[in-house]
Amino acid sequence: MSSDLARMWTLTELARACALSRTSFSKHFRVIAGMPPFTYLTEWRMRHAEHELRRDGSSVVKVALSVGYNSEAAFSIAFKRVMGHSPRRNTHRSTKGLVSGSAPDDASLVTKPQTYAL
Repeated sequence: MSSDLARMWTLTELARACALSRTSFSKHFRVIAGMPPFTYLTEWRMRHAEHELRRDGSSVVKVALSVGYNSEAAFSIAFKRVMGHSPRRNTHRSTKGLVSGSAPDDASLVTKPQTYAL
């Protein structure tokens, strides 16, 4: 999931990749990751989006498409629900306080959700 954020994943595809039934996959994923598969995927998409929005020249539309949303509106709603603020606010905050030409350390921007072997 993490390597192809733009893909419209289905539970069947994910379960099949692990050679499990959908029910077994969902239960096992929840036990290992502490959350359902699509909650994990949404959170990882938003963390990645947050990081991308801080890059120079990024646009909300481009970032939305790169993380699997077909519209800026749908992405904005999901981003606000997960991150607590709009994607545009995130873009604005990223430039505030930075010295021209400097960039924050990538590791400080995104902490990838823990990955687990299923």
